Amino acid sequence: MKWFAATLLLLGLTGCASTPLEIAGLEFVNATDEPITDAELRVLGTYELASCNFIVAQGQFSTKFPLLEYRGNEIQVFWKTRNGNYVYGPELIPPPKETPEKPVIVVITFSVGGRAAASFREESGLVK
Repeated sequence: MKWFAATLLLLGLTGCASTPLEIAGLEFVNATDEPITDAELRVLGTYELASCNFIVAQGQFSTKFPLLEYRGNEIQVFWKTRNGNYVYGPELIPPPKETPEKPVIVVITFSVGGRAAASFREESGLVK
């Protein structure tokens, strides 16, 4: 009987496992009126990084890569403007409340005053 209960518990734990959040790319969005140079996103703990040398004012840069599984690692973002050097993080990108069916894009939005925000979006828009 104990074996039966343990089997049901194990099946319940694995059967309810959710699909992992898959990341398919990165998008840097420059929401400022000045160019950004040397934008770099670092994933802490894995040493993965992505960078872009130049983003025009009110412009964006995006790239796609082979699917990666979201593991909840903190990120750190570095960038420069003519007014200075900036750092965002270390910060955790909050996962969506429900895992989307499609892979997501990491979006880093640069704002006035050296501020930045990180989020996920599907091709159709922001993931809630």
